[in-house]
Amino acid sequence: NLGSEDIIQDISVIHTRENETADAYIERFANSNKDKLSITVVTSDSLIRQLAMGSNCMVISSQDFEKEVEKEKQALIETYKLD
Repeated sequence: NLGSEDIIQDISVIHTRENETADAYIERFANSNKDKLSITVVTSDSLIRQLAMGSNCMVISSQDFEKEVEKEKQALIETYKLD
């Protein structure tokens, strides 16, 4: 498994390569792109949160991310509600 990346509505979904943990990928990616990109890491892991913040990434907890997705979903439902 060489890993892969899918882009879904401007969100990159990374499937890490064989024997690479998601944590290792996040740390490497954040460090190598901290000056080039605006990165948001969704995690509830305290170590990854600290590593990401140390690389100037925005961090949001998994629970807060889920709430934001649900809020946006409800807003879309209201916007496009059919009578």
